[in-house]
Amino acid sequence: MMRGLGVVHAADVGGGAGAAALARALGEVAAATGQRVTSASSADVAALPELAAASRLIILATPAHTARVLARQLGDVVTGAHLIVHTARGLEPGSGMRVSEILREETCVLRVGILAGPLAVEGLGAGDPEACVVGSRYDDVITEAKRMLAGARLRVYGNHDIIGVELAAALGAALSFGVGIAAGLGFGRSTRAVMETRGLGELARLGVKLGGNERTFFGLSGVGARMAYGADDGDESFRYGEALAKGERPATEPEGVRAAREAGALAERHGVRTPLLLALRAMADGTRSPRDVGKELMVSVAVDE
Repeated sequence: MMRGLGVVHAADVGGGAGAAALARALGEVAAATGQRVTSASSADVAALPELAAASRLIILATPAHTARVLARQLGDVVTGAHLIVHTARGLEPGSGMRVSEILREETCVLRVGILAGPLAVEGLGAGDPEACVVGSRYDDVITEAKRMLAGARLRVYGNHDIIGVELAAALGAALSFGVGIAAGLGFGRSTRAVMETRGLGELARLGVKLGGNERTFFGLSGVGARMAYGADDGDESFRYGEALAKGERPATEPEGVRAAREAGALAERHGVRTPLLLALRAMADGTRSPRDVGKELMVSVAVDE
């Protein structure tokens, strides 16, 4: 009988290390609440049939750029009775698709969702009280995620606005890249605060245009995550932006940089005025340098109140 929790994570290479760490932490949280947890890496395809047979809810811990491959692997073993939630903080490169859309394309599972918010792997591992939000149109996805994960270590909230939660998580990651650039240019906390607040305003405008609820961007998946990661120099996207502003371009792009590129493309495609997101896209693509953009960008976001 499918009652357990399955955790499938991207292989611990090519940007998957963070996803693998989060998968382990969430598995430990679920085990602490008495759940039977089955885990597998995307590199261990042979383990997926057993995982699917034992699991009612499956957590897909993956960056957005590997989500389609993992979803296709799951598509071979899941049924319509399964529930799937993902943890991606990005959009599919090139298409700009949300991971829930990918899951519904590549699997027969309709009841999907996202696990988002200010989750910190270090905090979960240390037993700190944490909180997250499960975004899904389906009550049973939210209910089952709460049943399996909620406890003394993790409070789980529900939100039926899956579009808003996914976009807040994905596009919010792009702001970590932007704040890292500001830090690398030597801008102080006040300047970074302007970028954060104006950036969230832009994300909300774009999110509403794409079908999300504005309030979602000022909840756990939006403001909550930004309060946790906004000035975190341990965040990969922050470090990448900081290095870029100093004239370096690291070899591996983190999820927030890819999200910045897709956010800018979506804004252009849907005719939403987002000067900050477009500037981040240009810097991610290398068509403009952070130093050239810096002062102009600050004027632009400051007058658009």
